[in-house]
Amino acid sequence: MLALKPLPTPKPSPMRLLLLALSLLLGGAAPTARALPKNTKASSNKTRFEQVAIQKNSQHCKSSFRIQIHSLQLLEAPSALKPLVETQLHRWLRWGLEAETSASTLPEAWAQEELERYERQECEAELQNAPTPWERTLTASHFFEDERWLVLSFEVVAFEGGAHESRQKQFVTWDKETYTPLTLAAFAPEPEALLKVAEAEFRKARKLGAEEEWEAHGYWFEKGQFRLSEQFALTECGLLLYYNTYEVAAYAQGPIEVLIPLDNLKALTPLPLPSKPWAKAFAHCPYALPPPPPAPKTTPKPTNKTTAKTTAKTAPKTAPKPTPKTVPKPGAATTPKPMP
Repeated sequence: MLALKPLPTPKPSPMRLLLLALSLLLGGAAPTARALPKNTKASSNKTRFEQVAIQKNSQHCKSSFRIQIHSLQLLEAPSALKPLVETQLHRWLRWGLEAETSASTLPEAWAQEELERYERQECEAELQNAPTPWERTLTASHFFEDERWLVLSFEVVAFEGGAHESRQKQFVTWDKETYTPLTLAAFAPEPEALLKVAEAEFRKARKLGAEEEWEAHGYWFEKGQFRLSEQFALTECGLLLYYNTYEVAAYAQGPIEVLIPLDNLKALTPLPLPSKPWAKAFAHCPYALPPPPPAPKTTPKPTNKTTAKTTAKTAPKTAPKPTPKTVPKPGAATTPKPMP
């Protein structure tokens, strides 16, 4: 490419220099990037999901088997976070559907694969005589999100024979600044301090004394020592520890939750705590319920002579209205007035 020679610059006159200075003062300078207002980011790191529902029913068994999926489709997210979230959702679905051989990446194909496997293996055996239809339900939820944290949950509820259904739930909390899943070790560098606070909240919620043994109340902590759960989530209410069914107690107690309030976490973590949520996990924080409305004010009735005298002194004096006297006519009978 030929290089273009610059045009010769004419010698500026004093008037030209004055006009040039005025143009610079009035905005004639070269355009620059517009500064963003304070507290405004160049791009939002908020995510947006859409619910996806899939249902598959067996067609070759006398007794029914059903698979239901309530998953999430990620529509909007920071570019570095999007593939991580999508990979996690796919991993959860494959785990919940036990889809280990399919080359497809579509949840609907995994559900169909699992359904066909059950029809091959179970239709002619247990499923034919099952008094209750078998089913498996998978649910992914946008559990919590604020400016820094994104929390997703995934639950599998299955009834495939036996006395009752099985239930498993998992959580993942992403740091949207580092794009890494949060660990309890990163959240609380001193695990013993977090363990102590969590145990105190566990006992407080279940009205257990500090010295009461776990086994006496039906909890299965190894060697009688409280431990933290592997499943946890940051929420607008605090740190939620989630123990799945059968993890530390009998099935009748169901999943067990321990919520450590935000105020109790400030001294335990160097990381910022959750702030105003974009997506909420709870309708309200269990430990911050609104106070009951004040009771209406009522004037107590005097109960003894002393209070009666006090009330009489403080009560405003009002002159009684004169009662008009009626003089009966001679010989007329007087009829007493009825009691009010």
